[in-house]
Amino acid sequence: MTLIRQCVRKGQVMSRKTWLGCVILTICASTVGPASANELADQARKILEDRCGACHGKVNPQSDLNVLDHAYLMEHGYLTAGNLDESELWSRVSTGEADIVMPPGKPLPAEEVAIIRQWIDSGAEAPSETVLRREFVSITDNYAAVAADLRKYPEEDYDRLRYFTITHLHNNATVSDQDLQIYKAALSKLINSLSWEPDIYLPVEVDPHGTVLRIDLVSIGWDKHGQWQRMLTDYPYGMSYENATEDALRNDATFVYEATRSKIPMVRADWFVAKAGIPPMYHDLLQLPDGPNTAIEIEKMLNVDVIRDFEMNRLARAGFIKSNVSQHNRLVDRHPAAYGAYWKSYDFGSSAGSQSLTLNPLGPKYKNNPHERVAFEHDGGELIFNLPNGLQGYLLIDGKGARIDRGPINVVFDSKQPLGNNEVINGISCMVCHTHGMQPFQDDIRSGHGVRGADALKVERLFLPQDEFDKLVDKDRQRFLTSLDEAIGPFLRGEGDTTPITELREPVGVIARQYTENMAFEDVAAELQFEDHGNLRFMFGTPAYRQFGLGVLVDDKVISRDLWERLTPFSTYHEVAQMLGFGIPERVFSSD
Repeated sequence: MTLIRQCVRKGQVMSRKTWLGCVILTICASTVGPASANELADQARKILEDRCGACHGKVNPQSDLNVLDHAYLMEHGYLTAGNLDESELWSRVSTGEADIVMPPGKPLPAEEVAIIRQWIDSGAEAPSETVLRREFVSITDNYAAVAADLRKYPEEDYDRLRYFTITHLHNNATVSDQDLQIYKAALSKLINSLSWEPDIYLPVEVDPHGTVLRIDLVSIGWDKHGQWQRMLTDYPYGMSYENATEDALRNDATFVYEATRSKIPMVRADWFVAKAGIPPMYHDLLQLPDGPNTAIEIEKMLNVDVIRDFEMNRLARAGFIKSNVSQHNRLVDRHPAAYGAYWKSYDFGSSAGSQSLTLNPLGPKYKNNPHERVAFEHDGGELIFNLPNGLQGYLLIDGKGARIDRGPINVVFDSKQPLGNNEVINGISCMVCHTHGMQPFQDDIRSGHGVRGADALKVERLFLPQDEFDKLVDKDRQRFLTSLDEAIGPFLRGEGDTTPITELREPVGVIARQYTENMAFEDVAAELQFEDHGNLRFMFGTPAYRQFGLGVLVDDKVISRDLWERLTPFSTYHEVAQMLGFGIPERVFSSD
């Protein structure tokens, strides 16, 4: 069937624009030189990565589609070997209809569409390893890079330096170059979101492939409370190479351990992003207070006096009947604070009685509140505060001000589901919701309350006119965006790229969500840094490895992340890596 005939579907009328597009496509298809099936597959893969990978990659597989996962494309009808009509991918890239063409608003050039057509027509073969993989980086390469980097510094600085790696992601065929930059941006954003230091600090690439990144514990304030050591107590991927048979690895690893005074001086960046953004690690690394008076303690740290601000009209307040995180009315207060602003929300399990903001807008209840008669009773809240570097910290509290890890689902919910459920989880849920800082609020109470007299006058003082409140939100938003740009912009923008920070992808949430997905053979092989995939697949089919549940990977099925890394006391990764001769499991059992 000719290309023009394919463009004319049965019963359809072709527009002149569509007809011309098909003619051009046919000419381009006829002028593309002959290529082998492998060459076509490689060319097609490059087109899909460059044109579609940003939205349909491993990190951000919109509609659950990763265009670099050839097996998934074949299994789910996106590709049908030799059959364009049965290939959804073809129908999306070749159509002239603006509302369904992919990529949206930026159709592929005709010559690239022609390559996709030839690829599918010739059998839609999987791309070759040479295109799918960058140059393989080994654990030996990692330690060589770290040892060389340490030696650039005075010996007295060695033990303040630590490293994060994305080497296993670099070695993973399903992770694109674009995705790797998102991992780096997520690492930078989260490190700075866990720092009380005044400046944004950027992790520094130390190896030729950009897979090992250095941090300075002093620059992010992690030398003060042993945060690195605390983080290691949950780490399931630590391995020791002091007894490695390879001289170079053994010598470099031994030097690095002694220099940094740490048996685990390198940590996987994706694990860190997925785990350090949720409690308890989020609370511990940021050194947030705990106990029945958490809200009071954090307010002392930030020089905030909530009651005084309420009585002296130093806060700005907005209330709304329906919010994006609750079925019930919600109220937010903005207080001036040590490093910018302190935002405190009041959340409710009901919108009636003492929990109705239209009838009781002057809470919360406290001893000697002059407006006690119209003071609300709340069930919990969210605290958002500027860190010294301009980014934001977060805390969830119950109705009495005690710290909680997760918000009660009957009070608040997370529609963005960064970890695959509706729970509002402190840290990660807040970062994803507040991608660009404070959200705009549309107040319903100033003009809609039902109180009178002195109470009504107080409402007018606290609930600012919308334009005045909007200025405060925008001020705080701009402070946050400036710091966010400094933290992630260098990783997400190419040379000469002027994309506004508000159009760049939020990196922490997408990485954390992707990390929870099941693992295929390619993922496991890359995490083990095992280069010979054919041999590894054979070994996974033997009883020695089937005992760990890895036999399913031979049949192109998946295992859970939980199975792979749960510590009992060592992880499946630990045991498998040791069996393969890749070091000895290393764990930290106490942060003391």
